[in-house]
Formats: sequence, C-alpha cells, structure tokens
Amino acid sequence: MKPQDILDRQFTRPLIVKLKPNMPADKAFDFNWGKTYYFEDEIGNQSPQTHLYARDIHHVDFGDGNAGYIICGKVTNGKVLQTDAGSFLLLTDLDGNSKKFMVYSGVKELNSVVPTKGDMNSQGFVAVGTHTKQQGKREYDTAAYLSVNIDLSPRCLSVTAGKWPDTAHSRTSSTFKKIIQYGQDDFAMVGHSSKDLTRCNTKDTDILVSIKDQDCGTIAGYHYGQGTSSDAYNEEFGMSLGEYKLGSGKGLVITGRVKQTKLSCTDSFNPTYEDGFIMRLNNALNLKYFQRFDFDTDYDSGLAIAVYRNRIWVSGETTTSFFIPNSNTRRNRDIFLLEFKKNGSLQNSFTYGGPFADGALGSGLDLEFSQEGFPIILGNSIATSKQKALLIEHYKDAWKNCRGSTSNNPNLEQYAAKKRNNKDKEQETEAEEMSLVAIDVDLNQKLDCPKQT
Repeated sequence: MKPQDILDRQFTRPLIVKLKPNMPADKAFDFNWGKTYYFEDEIGNQSPQTHLYARDIHHVDFGDGNAGYIICGKVTNGKVLQTDAGSFLLLTDLDGNSKKFMVYSGVKELNSVVPTKGDMNSQGFVAVGTHTKQQGKREYDTAAYLSVNIDLSPRCLSVTAGKWPDTAHSRTSSTFKKIIQYGQDDFAMVGHSSKDLTRCNTKDTDILVSIKDQDCGTIAGYHYGQGTSSDAYNEEFGMSLGEYKLGSGKGLVITGRVKQTKLSCTDSFNPTYEDGFIMRLNNALNLKYFQRFDFDTDYDSGLAIAVYRNRIWVSGETTTSFFIPNSNTRRNRDIFLLEFKKNGSLQNSFTYGGPFADGALGSGLDLEFSQEGFPIILGNSIATSKQKALLIEHYKDAWKNCRGSTSNNPNLEQYAAKKRNNKDKEQETEAEEMSLVAIDVDLNQKLDCPKQT
C-alpha cells in the first residue's frame, strides 16, 4: 500500500456503543448496537481530511418523544498536521440515528454537555470547552460556555478569561472540562486557568469554577489555588465535579490533580508531588475542605467524581507496579476507585489493572452508577499495542473493605496488598456508518461573546 493510500484510510470518527445491562458472569455488558459518524462534503462524499473527536455523551429525555443522546467533541482538518476547525454537537435518537449535527467554528473544543430543564420554550443543551480568542496577531484560549436550542442553533456564548489578563509579557490559557446541572435551573462547571506556562519563576495554574444560567449569565465564579512560593510553584487542575446534594444547589464536590515543582530556571526538576485531590465547596462556593490523596510518588489524578446516597466516589488513574509480576522498577497506569464520606474522610480504596496500561490514557475516564447502585468506570486499556475501551462495574461485596487514613493527605500505598486484577470481557463491535450533513456556525461573526470574569 502506498503512503498516500494509508493517509486516505486514516480518519477519526465518533463511536456510540449501546450495551445491554450487566448480567455477570456470563453476560457482562453484552453488545447491543454501535454506530460511527463521518463528515460529508457538499456533494455527499466522505471527507477523509475532517476528523471528529467525541469527548462526552449524555442521555436526553424531554418527555415529549425527543429521547436520544447528545454528543459533543472537537473537529480538526488535515491528514497529517491536523489543525483546529471548531467543535460539534450531534443529536441522535435512542437507536443512535443522527437527527441533527452542528459545527461551531468559533469554539476550539467542547469537552462536556448536558441537556437543560424546563418547558418546551427552554429545551436545549449547554456545553463547555475552550474558545480561541484573537488578540492582535496572537491567539489565546479562554474557557467557553455554549448554550443552544433544541435544534442545536446557538442561543448564546460566554467566554471566561480567568483572573490573569493576557498580555505580550504574560500568556494565559483557560478551559472548562466538565459541566453538570446544578440546582433546579442552573449549571456548574469546572476547569482551570493558567499563566506563564513557559516561565519557570511565574507560572501558575488554578482551579476555575463557575455557575451560569441558560442565557449565559454568570451567577458566581471563583479561582482556587496556591500561589507560587519562594522555592516552588503550585498548579491545581480541576477535572470533574458533582453536586453535593442532587438538585439542591447547596454546593459542589470537585476532583482533579495538584502538582508542586521546585523552582529552577536552569535545570529540569521532577515534581515534588503530583497527586489527586477532593475538595468541597458550600452553597456560597466557599471552601469547606481540600485533601490530596497519593497512591504513588510518580503520578495520581482524579478524573471523575460522583455523589451517590451518602458517599462521594472518585475515580482516576495512577502509576503503579501493582499488576506487573516480579517488577519493582517498571510502572504502568492503573485505574483507582475511592470511596469517601461526605466530610471528606476516606473509607475504601480499590485499584484495577493488568500488566499493561489502564486508565484514561489520553482519551478520558468517566464514572456512573448502575440501577442497582454499583459504580461503573469507563476507561481504556492497552494490550499488545492496541487501545480498547474498558468497563468495570464494582460490586460492594466482591472485596473486603480497606480502611484508610483520614488525614489531610491519606497514604494509599497500603492498599497494594489488596490489589485485584480486573478481568474484562472484550467485545468486538461492528458499527454502522452515519453520514453527518453539517451546518457550520461561526460564533465569532454571528454572536456577541462578552468576556465574563
């Protein structure tokens, strides 16, 4: 095969897979159906240079026959040097058939999406991600909040530049990573803002939190983080959030990672620590507690958080040698699941993995709950150089509970003795191809984008 032929065959598509309920041990997440979606040009041919990266999916049911799924993601152009071409929303029916597809060229990427609540006149979706803003000849990233109607037509766009102004001498970047419904009618989102990423003595990253309404009004917004000290800089990255009490609007729980690195403008230093965290904010978004957790000295990151009944659950990835036979030096990414009381005290810790890498692996990780109340982790696994999706359903009685430290920095290394190899069932899926006839909306030209700080 010629190199050009190989390039012509390389493209990225969103994939939806619907699985049957988990019926262990012989029917673990049996395949129901799967569909992929591709970009179609003006004359109806598939465009191999247009790549669609799905970032999030949410079930939709407005109670009026419009049930289905909403998907958000990123669009790039080019076979080799893929350039940013905007973001997209895709609405399907319950069988995965495409109903509406929209590209928003003014938004660099959409990372998370949820449906709105309310009557027929207010039905729609809100999504968050990154917006690229022009300042003279330079571009910089701001956190984007996009509200659309039920037909995916834009309702409004709000961009949040963060607390640091972007100047010729100080470069900044902001993004939102996750959005949830908050209270009865509002939405909460989390991400992070950074400044001076290439300057060793002034760089900083803080957690960015905002509460907005459907019409892009900012109700509240704050940064959380440690400043740069005399000998180290500190970075905090917000990755996911949940409502402390569902539907109440009485505060949030957030997870992500916190990183400290010694200051050095001449030498390269490894981080002093790079750990996951859990934090709680009250209804005024004031900090109630912030706690680091550490599996390993190399790397830990909280990537998904959920509140179920009276417990807070956090999942993410860590580097360990737990599942590598007879190895004290080689390390891989593994998946963890933590159970906290609502006061932030650690109750249980579980790790999952194999001899190869398991976790988000650059493609994302999510945490949901089954109808029976069991945590389900969606992640990725690499074996024999192939990356595949991975599902883990954790049963409460499958392992003995591991009681942990309740200090502000629980040391989770003690759980290495409680490790269990996850035995997942691979599903080879045949997915239908769905053509997407795109409507391109340039938000920079057609919408007023006020800066919200």
